[in-house]
Amino acid sequence: MQPASPGAAEAEALREELADAKREAAELRQQLAAARAEAAHWRELHEQQQQQQQQQQQRRAADAAPSGNDDRAGAAPPTPGSLAKMQERLGRLRKEQAEAEAARAAAWEELRSVVSDISAVASVDNLSSVNIPRGSTGL
Repeated sequence: MQPASPGAAEAEALREELADAKREAAELRQQLAAARAEAAHWRELHEQQQQQQQQQQQRRAADAAPSGNDDRAGAAPPTPGSLAKMQERLGRLRKEQAEAEAARAAAWEELRSVVSDISAVASVDNLSSVNIPRGSTGL
């Protein structure tokens, strides 16, 4: 079956080309959407990696920074002056530790004395002075 006129054949060919172009445009739009989604995914991964790197750098900086109790500056090797400071600090710490141990020993002695006094007051012989018969619970 032949088209009725040469213009009709051209029109039909143009319609087919237009339909093909529309299909191709739709496929390209789908590919573009997929490429955008993939790019967004990679951007998100990149941002996460950057955040992790920043956190690691901050942790490293915090680890390398001297604390309030540290006479050293980060991970730098000790100098003769800093060694003297560290030795002085070590001496102070040892003195404080000895004082703390002496105070602890004195506190234990005081506790033992108090417990002994309480035991003496609560002994059976002293209960007779408060008129509680022996063997009675007092209730």
